[in-house]
Amino acid sequence: MRSKKNRLSSLQAISNLLDVHCAVCTVRDDFNRKYGSVTSKLDKHCKEQCPIGKKLQEYGKHLGKAMTTV
Repeated sequence: MRSKKNRLSSLQAISNLLDVHCAVCTVRDDFNRKYGSVTSKLDKHCKEQCPIGKKLQEYGKHLGKAMTTV
């Protein structure tokens, strides 16, 4: 049961980060203007340089662990 709670809290944290930070990200807007709908450049930026993107990756790791223990 504990892994389901961790999974739920991770999903809520991810949703909150996406809604609060990523939805209003100016870097995202700049990348879209400069490169169009090419998401690989933005994805690389988020994974390597953005602190919010790094937090999202950590929460994602928790989801993967929860899936394997259920």
